[in-house]
Amino acid sequence: MASLTWPLPAGFQIGTILQARSGLPWTVTTGTDNNRDTVFNDRPDLAVQDGDPADRNTYFANFIGRDGNLDRNTATGPAFFEIHARVSKFIGLPRGRIELFAETFNLTNRANFGRPQGNLRSQQFGTSTELATGATPRQVEIGFRVDF
Repeated sequence: MASLTWPLPAGFQIGTILQARSGLPWTVTTGTDNNRDTVFNDRPDLAVQDGDPADRNTYFANFIGRDGNLDRNTATGPAFFEIHARVSKFIGLPRGRIELFAETFNLTNRANFGRPQGNLRSQQFGTSTELATGATPRQVEIGFRVDF
């Protein structure tokens, strides 16, 4: 995360906040109780080295009575990137000032998706079905503030 503010002539000011991070890890599960411990979070075997983590064919889950060899959090979800921007104008008053501003959240309107579905039996396996925590579509606000 980084933020910058620039004062400009004539009482103007611009600012920006940049949020960026790599994708979060996610775990692939078989969706069945392969090792018969009554818990349905067993992991599959890795069938294709360097295969696409979002492709079912990368994994083998048809076994019974043991744990798979795939570790937790072996796949990485989509990256997160947002830019927020603000432009403001200060107007001096005898006993204070007025600030007029316009600000935009998620200026690029990038869809930042959350972790993909990791259950191999799910129709949505390998796809993100919701936005990441804190992600929003573009929003624009116009307002004013009075300091006295």
